[in-house]
This record gives sequence, C-alpha cells and structure tokens, in this order.
Amino acid sequence: IVKGRYIIKDFNTLEDAAEGMKVLLNSNKDKSGDVQLSIYQDSKTKKYFIGRKGAGGYTRLIDDIETLKDARRIFKEQQAQLQEMWQSLKVKPEERRKTNRNRVGVDYRKGKNVSPEEFTKSFGFRGVQFGNWVNNKERQDAINEAYDALMDLANAIGVPTQAISLGGELGLAFGARGSGKANAHYESGQVVINLTKTRGAGSLAHEWWHALDSYFSRKRGEKYGFLTQNPRQGVMVENNKVVPDERIRSEMAGAFKNVVDAIKKSGLKKRSLELDKTKSKVYWSDIIEMSARSFESFIIEKLGANNESNDYLANFKELGEWVNINFSENSYPYPTKDESPEINEAFQQFFDAIETKTDQNGVTLLYEPIKSIKEYEQDETAKAFGTAEEKQ
Repeated sequence: IVKGRYIIKDFNTLEDAAEGMKVLLNSNKDKSGDVQLSIYQDSKTKKYFIGRKGAGGYTRLIDDIETLKDARRIFKEQQAQLQEMWQSLKVKPEERRKTNRNRVGVDYRKGKNVSPEEFTKSFGFRGVQFGNWVNNKERQDAINEAYDALMDLANAIGVPTQAISLGGELGLAFGARGSGKANAHYESGQVVINLTKTRGAGSLAHEWWHALDSYFSRKRGEKYGFLTQNPRQGVMVENNKVVPDERIRSEMAGAFKNVVDAIKKSGLKKRSLELDKTKSKVYWSDIIEMSARSFESFIIEKLGANNESNDYLANFKELGEWVNINFSENSYPYPTKDESPEINEAFQQFFDAIETKTDQNGVTLLYEPIKSIKEYEQDETAKAFGTAEEKQ
C-alpha cells in the first residue's frame, strides 16, 4: 500500500493487501474528524504549547509546558482530549438571528403584490432567477420582500432605485444557484447575488455591498477583484508615460480608502481574527467581508434614524445577543457602538461622493471622471444633467 512516493505497508499476497487496505480505510474513517495538531515553542517565554496555526494566528490548546519532553508526552497521551478541545472551538458562529422581525417602513406596494415586470422596471436587474423548488407563493413572497428591501436600501444610501442594479449589470437569484452553508453569496464572475431559499433573508445588504465593491473593481480592469482589497488610486502607462489611473473617479477611490481605513482603525480586525484562528483560510478578518458586515451596520442605523427597520435587508445579532450564546465580546464580528460613529461617517461620505448618470441603459453609477467641459458637453448623458456649468 503506497501513499504518494512512500510505501506504507507491504504484503505477501494480493488477498492480504486487499484485506490490509480495508483495515486502513476503516481506520482512516474513524479519524476523519481529527485535525493535525502540533507542538510549538513560544519565542518569548521559550516554553512550549500544543495547538494549531490557523488563518488568524495560533490557537493554543495546552500552554506553558516547561520542556519539549513533557510536551511530547502530553501530545501522545492526551491526543483524544486535544482533538475534543479543538472540535469544541470549531462551532460555527451564527451571526444572524434565526427569524426576521416584521418590517417597519414606508408601504411602497400599497399592500399589493409586485409583479415580476414591475420589479424589473423598478430596479433594472438584467435578470431575476428562481430555483425549480421555489413554489409560486414563495416566489411572490420573495419578490415582495426583496422589493421593499431594495427600496429601503436605495432611500437609505440616497441613490435612484434603478442604480441598485449597477447599470443593469447585476442579476438576482432566489435559491437558484447551488446550495451550501452560506445564507447568501455574490458571484463576481457572473455578477449575480444569490439568496438561499431557507436562509437568504437578512443578507441582502451584505451581498449588495460585495456587488458594489466588485463593480468599481471591474471598472478598473479587475474582473474578479474587489476595490476594498486595494482602494488606493494607482498609476498606469499611457503613451509611454506614467499617469494617474483614472479609470475610476479619484473621489470614489478615496471614498473606498476612507471606509477601509476607518474599519482597520477600529477593533473589528482584532476581534475577527479570533474567529479565523480555527479556519485554514482568512474569512472573518478579510477586509472584503469586514466592509460588508460594517455596511450592514450602517444600513441598520440609517433606517433606525427614521424609526424604520428591515431584517430582510440586514439582520445580525447585537453584542449582547452574541455574548448570550456563549461567544466572547472579543470575537464580535460587527462594529461596536463605540466604533460605529466613525465607520458610519466614512460610509456616509462614500455615498455622498456617489454620482449617477442616465442613458439608454437606465441609471448607472458614474465611475469615470469627466476630463473637460468640452468632452462633457459632447457626452450623450449631458442632457440628463443640463449644461456643464449647471452641473458644476
């Protein structure tokens, strides 16, 4: 029996080898939940600890072991207990409430159902898709709730409703694009938001921020990226000269940077790293995800300022609720009340910098700078604004 380049065990007959393979496979099945732990030495204290290195740093299961000999003995004798300790730390945090509270806000629909045609006309999505197992009533409920949520979103951030579809580039799907553990997801390659049938509600604002983040990244020539990963305005070579990269407006690049800086200055990064300690890849502490969760918090506050709320749009546990389910304050994955004012102000300045244009494709977020009055007046969208002087 071989594994890679190494012989694990050899046998005299094929029958014995086959039986040996069965034993090995059954043994591996029993260990399928085990994780590879290791012994490390603390560079400061010179003592040893047993644990595992994850995306957010080292998780120490047993710490302050005096000698390497003792560490090895504990590692061998207490392997079952160590595995149990590790598994207890890997409980997936549920950051959202299980149920949504009733929406409080303007009755945009006047108590009526929204037709697919009206939904499309209002927001300009390039397409709306439903999974085969979403029945007609569930489809109608999803459209109604999504309609109210997107209207609330547009009003909260101060953009025309048709701008929500990012110039008709964005698609929306309800339980139609695979399954998984996530409540919802955004596909940058297909430019579509998918809300799962059973757990999608509460994640719409989060995923829409991902779509917006991706939109500005695409306009900078990065098809699969997100602008929050690198919000600085760079340079490019044009006619053999190094010039500022103005594929997106400098105001928007600066607005993204201000949001990112405000988040990184807060304690959110440190707390998110705690949740990443048991993960092999960074997730919670990734700026893409931290900015989306911070945007949820911003939206909830904006609605709350008008005594409105919409859990379908954004729904997450407050700090007290998080702690009550046996999680620590040190791992809370959203801005705290002390951190929110500065982060929310950065978001407000971000949306103050947003401009839109209207053309044959509908309403689009303006991403390119207008270089001169002459160029502006020649632009087909000028009629939507008036003269360049009026615009200025």
